[in-house]
Order: sequence, then structure tokens, then C-alpha cells
Amino acid sequence: NNKIWAFIIPAVILVSSYFIFLKGYEFDWSSPIRIFLDFGYPLGDALYLSIAILALLISRNVMGGMMRKPILFFIFALFFQYFSDFMFLYQVSVGSWYTGGVNDYVYFTSYFLMTLGILYMGGMFKQIQES
Repeated sequence: NNKIWAFIIPAVILVSSYFIFLKGYEFDWSSPIRIFLDFGYPLGDALYLSIAILALLISRNVMGGMMRKPILFFIFALFFQYFSDFMFLYQVSVGSWYTGGVNDYVYFTSYFLMTLGILYMGGMFKQIQES
């Protein structure tokens, strides 16, 4: 079934991201909250991405696929957020993160894309209600 892709794609991204960015991760048990967040951010992002892909697959044949483009745009925005979180984690782990750096711009862009995605979906819902 096509719905399995909703879990395979985020899982592949998650596993490859862990191998790229968290390879050689040193567990510092003096700050367990940091360890939780270092692994929790990507896991949460993968969960959101999985739900969005599942929504895309389910809505593909509903109402002539009207929601396909807004959902695809939102998936792109979520993937960009995923990239932002990993960039932050990587920069913090190597000590190159600083306030006002490129990562802040990437976060700004990801939240802007998500806002546009939500507005795009809202406009499509309004269009569906009117028809």
C-alpha cells in the first residue's frame, strides 16, 4: 500500500540525519534535558513529516486532489524546519552556533514557509466551502 511511504520516507531521513549529524555523539548525563532535546527535535520533526505525507496520500483522490499542492507545499516547509533543527543541533555540537547567524535566518525562512503553507491551505479550505 502507498501509505507505508508515509513512514518509510521520514524514517530514512531520520536515520541518515542521525548518521550524518549525530555520529560520535557524546552523552553528557550531567544535562539529560539536552540529550532528550538533541534526539527529540528530529524525532518530532519526522513525526510531523510522516503525518503530512499520510495526509497527502489520503487526500490524493478526495475532491479531485484539490489539496495536493497545499499539502506538498506544507511538506516542503516541514522538511525545511527539519533541516533547520538539524543545522542548529550540528552547530551547537561543534560550537559554531551564535545568535544572529545563518541558522537564525534558516529558522526564520522555515517559519515563513510554514505560515505561507497554512495560509495556502486555509485559502483552499475556503474555496472548498464556497463550491
